[in-house]
Amino acid sequence: MTAQSIRLLVSQLSWGTIDSTPKQHPIDYPALLDYALNVRLSSLQVSSPPFSKCVLLPQLNFGGLHLVRLIKFDDDEIWVVRIQLNGGTQQATQRLVGEVHVLSLVRERTRIPVPSIFAFESTTENPVGVPFFLMEFVPGDTVMDSFGGYEVHRGQIPQHHKPSFVRQVAKLQVEMASVRFPQIGTVIKQHDGSYTIGPLPILGGPFSTAAEYFKAWAQHAKFPKSEAELQRYIPEGLEELKSSILDFPSFLAAAADQIPLLDGPFPLYHPDFRHSNIIVDANCNVLSVIDWENASTVPWEIVQPPLFLSTVPAPMNLPSGYDENCLPIDPEERRSWQD
Repeated sequence: MTAQSIRLLVSQLSWGTIDSTPKQHPIDYPALLDYALNVRLSSLQVSSPPFSKCVLLPQLNFGGLHLVRLIKFDDDEIWVVRIQLNGGTQQATQRLVGEVHVLSLVRERTRIPVPSIFAFESTTENPVGVPFFLMEFVPGDTVMDSFGGYEVHRGQIPQHHKPSFVRQVAKLQVEMASVRFPQIGTVIKQHDGSYTIGPLPILGGPFSTAAEYFKAWAQHAKFPKSEAELQRYIPEGLEELKSSILDFPSFLAAAADQIPLLDGPFPLYHPDFRHSNIIVDANCNVLSVIDWENASTVPWEIVQPPLFLSTVPAPMNLPSGYDENCLPIDPEERRSWQD
């Protein structure tokens, strides 16, 4: 793409321009620009580089606990900086390093398009003051932000683009599942360039069987609502429902050794594989898959379709939502079943 077309595309991104970063996350932007400039100069190793400075563009985006900004060099090259706003903990550091290693693995072993990482800092002990990484700018927007954004389509993929998009995503998921390891856990790139599997944040590991993984999950699982909160949400007379929620971890742990589970090798899995993490062009052609922060190898039983195709299983939904043929009444849900 030409510099002019990239500038036009950047101006059309469905991003904000107001930095509402919490004050507890001070970011030294001048230090960040110096850092980016030095990284790029070091990578070129030429006596007369085609650039001499860089600036921060006004566009910004928030995703979960991350802030995304654009850095523009004076030769019109654009980089992305993704800043981790909850950094400083061992788990946050592990997640950032894990994402860098997964992106490297995906680039090497699949045809899934992902951005290149130029440099990263995994802790707050750096001149910028926050963990971050610098990566390639992909000239497009996520499906969620494209085609007018959420305010226009309410998170739904435009129907005329959906068949082609779903076929592309299906191929990406097959590619992803083709990357397999003998253990379940976090991907680690070693000094010799090979890959191994390490422990997962909170759960530990690595695990050699699916049963080991599920028992560890059951041991550490915490339902987001307390028992007192559940009592307020669940109507009287439905104590069995509350018990089933609270007892689920122990039930899963007991069942892990009794039900048949698939053996390894275990697939790589992107736990947030949805259209808000897939960058496309104006025709909904996939340009890149992003946000691999919590990707890992998992039991086959964990793998599911992309989240934009998820539906509530009929046994867990209200009967009034289905017709006499047990098909969803809601048109959007019915289309999801067809997809």
